[in-house]
This record gives sequence, C-alpha cells and structure tokens, in this order.
Amino acid sequence: MTLHRRLHPTTLARAAALACVTVLTPVAIAAEPPASSKMLSGMPPAPEVRRENGIDFLTGGVGIDGRAQLKPLVRDMNLQLVFAEKKTGGYLADVEVVIEDRKGGEILKVSNSDPMVFAALEPGTYSIKARTAHGTLEREVKVPASGRRTELFLWG
Repeated sequence: MTLHRRLHPTTLARAAALACVTVLTPVAIAAEPPASSKMLSGMPPAPEVRRENGIDFLTGGVGIDGRAQLKPLVRDMNLQLVFAEKKTGGYLADVEVVIEDRKGGEILKVSNSDPMVFAALEPGTYSIKARTAHGTLEREVKVPASGRRTELFLWG
C-alpha cells in the first residue's frame, strides 16, 4: 500500500532547492558563473576597449578582479594614468581626463573614469589634465615608442 500526501508549495520549493544543491558536483561549483550573475557576486563587469579620435583607451582598475581583467587588454597601450588621494592612498574615480597634443588640440577626453586610464598613443609629448572634486592637476608627459609610461596623479 502506498501512502500519498499533498505537500505545501513552500515545502515543495524547499525540497527542490535542496535537491539542486546536493547534486552539484565540484566541477559545477567551480565553473565560471554566467555574466549576468557576476554583478551579483560583486565582480565588476569586464572593461571594454573604446576608441575616440582613432585612439584606443579603457578605464578600470577597481579592486583585484578589475585589475586582473585589465591585464590582457592593455598589452599594447603605452600610457597608464592612475588617480589617488595623497593622504590615504585610496584610488579616486569619477575623474575627467583631457589629453592634448603639443599644439593644444584635444585628442582624447574621458569623463567619469575609473582609477586607471590606459591609452594607445603615438609616441610624443602630451599635456594631460585630470579633474576631480579635489581640483585639477596638469602635467606634460612623454609617451615612449615602446614600453609604457605610468603617471600617478595624487590629490590632497
């Protein structure tokens, strides 16, 4: 004789959830989560190389995962700008960056950047202005033909 019993919908949902958890294999647990769940897990979205006036650039560098995501994307970029607060060493975001050529012509403008900006520029000398709520810093930077020039902008 078989005994049939009706289960409450909440009990059924709990049992289904428990069954899903118990059948996951270590491979399934270690698998890469879908892109849509990365934001839920706290992992930033992967940065994308953008192009303006023929210049490839990207911003990023928030957290360890963010910096790891940048690494393969910036191999051919010869300029790195880093923005931080002098007293605490904390990174700064929401920086407006303007890069001008020797003649004063604006060649790249990046608004609301993350703490790091990378760009692939022709070798030469450029004027860089970085503006935050803390003020504006400006400097002249020589970008090399090979390798990468890193400039640290510190406020405070």
